Amino acid sequence: MNQIKVNDIVKFKVCFDGENPNQCYKVLEAHFDVDQPRALIEAIGTGLTFAPTYVILIDEIETI
Repeated sequence: MNQIKVNDIVKFKVCFDGENPNQCYKVLEAHFDVDQPRALIEAIGTGLTFAPTYVILIDEIETI
């Protein structure tokens, strides 16, 4: 398992069809004290006033 930390810039390891494979996210929170470690991430570079946030399994993302 890669060691993700708060403020790391990450991207998805595998993208679905129609998604931008170069989209980057900032880690807002990382939780390792649960059965399935997860992170709260925020999309960066979207141009939106309020960037979308997602809760994601840490195994699905990687640092850049």
